[in-house]
Amino acid sequence: MALRSFFPSVNCIKLLLFLWCFNVHNVACAQAEDVNPLANQEIYKRGFLYSLTIPKVIPLHYQQINCHLWVDKSIDVATSSDQKVTIFGLAVDIRTAETALCSIAHNLAQALCISEKRFHEECDFICGRYAVIYNPQKDITRIVTDATSMRAIYYSQDGTLITGHAKLLADNLAGKFVAPIVSAALMDGYPGRMTPYAGVFTLLPNTALTIGTGSLSRFYPRGPLQRLSPDRVVAMVVPWLANALIGARKHKPFVVSLTAGIDTRTTMAIEHVINREKPSLYFTYSTNKRLSECGDYRNSRIIIDAKVAEHIARCLKLSHKVINIDVRETRKNFSAMEILTFQANAFHKHFPAMTKTLKNEFNDQFIHIRSQICEIMRAYYTWAKVTSDTSDWFFQITHKKFCNYFDSETLQALANDYLKTTQLDRKALFNYDCRDIYCWEQGTATWAPEVFIETDLAYETFIPWNARAIITALLQVPFEDRWKATIFKKIIARFCPEIKDLAINPRTWPPLAS
Repeated sequence: MALRSFFPSVNCIKLLLFLWCFNVHNVACAQAEDVNPLANQEIYKRGFLYSLTIPKVIPLHYQQINCHLWVDKSIDVATSSDQKVTIFGLAVDIRTAETALCSIAHNLAQALCISEKRFHEECDFICGRYAVIYNPQKDITRIVTDATSMRAIYYSQDGTLITGHAKLLADNLAGKFVAPIVSAALMDGYPGRMTPYAGVFTLLPNTALTIGTGSLSRFYPRGPLQRLSPDRVVAMVVPWLANALIGARKHKPFVVSLTAGIDTRTTMAIEHVINREKPSLYFTYSTNKRLSECGDYRNSRIIIDAKVAEHIARCLKLSHKVINIDVRETRKNFSAMEILTFQANAFHKHFPAMTKTLKNEFNDQFIHIRSQICEIMRAYYTWAKVTSDTSDWFFQITHKKFCNYFDSETLQALANDYLKTTQLDRKALFNYDCRDIYCWEQGTATWAPEVFIETDLAYETFIPWNARAIITALLQVPFEDRWKATIFKKIIARFCPEIKDLAINPRTWPPLAS
């Protein structure tokens, strides 16, 4: 399965050259310092390892939970009293703001006693970044991730080995710390279940992995969507979003991304009201030059982002900071171990210089509130000119995204594999738009988890929208309202009327007079 030959852009060449230099510098320095990477507590941070046999490679900072499970010491873990459910990560019940994992595990176990379907329905209301291992029957053990796979899960073909980092699984398959693979070209993730490591697959949303067999079972969608008005959906999801934020805040204070886009603005609208008594810090990053040093920033996307965020902060009296990332200087100061850590943890690099800067700024003392998954609910994939009645809709979208990197035969095989192993046929779609399911399971869930793995060095990530009940509710809004982001605009108008008419992602700043 080879990458197709292609002629990369100048920027792509620069990126490839930079990452190649990372590799060369890493090998030379690591050999010179004779370091043990597994002794570094930032290698495979916030990860886990589940194995039916004795693992060959275990990070030294992982604690053993039972005879099969090892988890990073920085992650909370709880098991139900009947031993049928184990949950680890950051989780909040959006109905009650409950965040104690022991209580959540108990509720999930009670649901599981009724049926596996009832268990999954209960999971719909658990927001966060987590994984659940459960026993639906005496001799069957399965694992699921959160609503959008923000807690990454990778598994071997036979399902006997499961990890939270793709390379950690590759290490165990090889029996040693293997060379990292840097995927510079595929910044949007990989198609289907594949990863750049042979024999390593990714578990995507709405499916459960049976441990010991490697088989997948689809548990969502469960039935056709109802059609609900925007006002009714706002009334449903606002309390859930509020509870998600209230629960997560019990762990650590927040730092909240704020940009010129509608997703972060909507999250901010609720968060700043919920935490008014203990205001959070909002931040926007910029690169290389400080804003005051930029003469003509009118058409600079990243500068406009920061300027709009500053304007919002002034209007709402938010505590806001623009964090300057000097990319060139930061790259010069990467140590050998830092380079190795970035390469090992995530197989495609998002922005290592940003992560290092934010690590120095926040030092894992905060939870980062993000909004990346909102595109699922905003009909983001309408560019794909297919319908659920199109026989090869999955292949067509996959080919559109990846035709520069894989040949058609390979993409067809990956598409067929995904549809077969996850039981995603037309009947399974019910009346869902196939483009929404693709955006959910392939668009967002194949790239965002790797971004969060990279930034795990700086902070834990929490997305208050990341509950299946919330996503389902927003998918029930008529298509036109989803395309126009009606729900998001209504939330902003309700909680932040001062900025309800402020342009979304303006091309210039200040905006040109109409």
